Order: sequence, then C-alpha cells, then structure tokens
Amino acid sequence: MSVILPSRSVILEIARRQSKLFSVSEIEMNDKKLSAALAWPRLMIKSDPAVNVFQVAASLLTGILSEKPVNIGNPHLAFILMMIILRRNGVVLDITNQDAFKIMSAVISGQLEEDQLVKLITEKSIPQAFAELT
Repeated sequence: MSVILPSRSVILEIARRQSKLFSVSEIEMNDKKLSAALAWPRLMIKSDPAVNVFQVAASLLTGILSEKPVNIGNPHLAFILMMIILRRNGVVLDITNQDAFKIMSAVISGQLEEDQLVKLITEKSIPQAFAELT
C-alpha cells in the first residue's frame, strides 16, 4: 500500500486557515520543525513496504505535536493532517467530536502512546466508500 502524505503547501494552507479561527493575523511556520515532523512518516513510507496508513497518520500526528512547527494550533493541525492522510488513503474515522477531543487530550497528556493510537484509529476506521453510503 502506498500512503500519500499532504504536501508542505497543503500543510501551510491548513495552518493559515486555522490561524483565522484563532484570530492570528499571520501564521509562523518553522520549516525545520515541519521537516522534522515529516521525517519519520516519510521514512516509514519509503523503507517499510508493510507500513499502513494508520501507522503513518499516527506518526505524523505525534510528530506535529512534539515538534510544534506553527506558532499556534499545533494540536488542531496534527488532528486535521491525520484525518487528511486517512481520507486520501480511502479511510474515515467513525468518531464523534467528543471522541476526537478525548483522543487528542490523551495523546497530548501522554496517556495514549503512538502504538495505542494506531490501534484505536484502526479499530474506529471504516472504508471511505462505505462511509459515503451511510
């Protein structure tokens, strides 16, 4: 399976749109920190033919949270990027907004490790084609 990551321009545009929600006039993106957050997911895709979309999505989420490449809204950016990776690869999460908040709170507080996040999003996912029928 070939996993598709969002491009830097897509990530920057998402961050810009988010900044409006926080009433921040200009987003500051640290390119080195973004590169660091993207490094492991990219390496996973290139070096491990058995890697799956859930592992890559969780890796990018935790990378964004740890590197903090933008000046505001990193948890939001991380979650949106995870959702984009899943959707671009034919999967959607069947969770509520409250579930999303609980997941992110648990990851941020260290109560949910990356491997546990992979398991959780794998269990809560459904094929995108099926989701569109319901």
